[in-house]
Amino acid sequence: MIEYSATQKAYEALLKSDKDGFGSALNDVQQAFFDYQAEPVEEVTFLLAAARQYHLLGAKALGFGRAGCTLNVLDESAIPAFTELAATNYRQEYNRDLRIHPLKLVNGASRISF
Repeated sequence: MIEYSATQKAYEALLKSDKDGFGSALNDVQQAFFDYQAEPVEEVTFLLAAARQYHLLGAKALGFGRAGCTLNVLDESAIPAFTELAATNYRQEYNRDLRIHPLKLVNGASRISF
């Protein structure tokens, strides 16, 4: 139920162009997943903690936290510093490169015809 209410909160924030409200809702969803999981994946916890240092609006693990991937919503100005530090620290911690895929969302979802 927490996930549903947080998703509803995120939707309402997006309708109002409230980026802080959207980020807060994203964090609420993630916290609900952490509360449900017996053992969060160490890499996911590491990535979420790194993102919180850089004007994080919100963050959520993907793949129910088992994929080692996170979606981090940051102020655009914080992205270069975040990616550099996260990649460096991840390399030191796990002895492998962090793959970062910056995205810029535009115009919401749309149907693509083939």
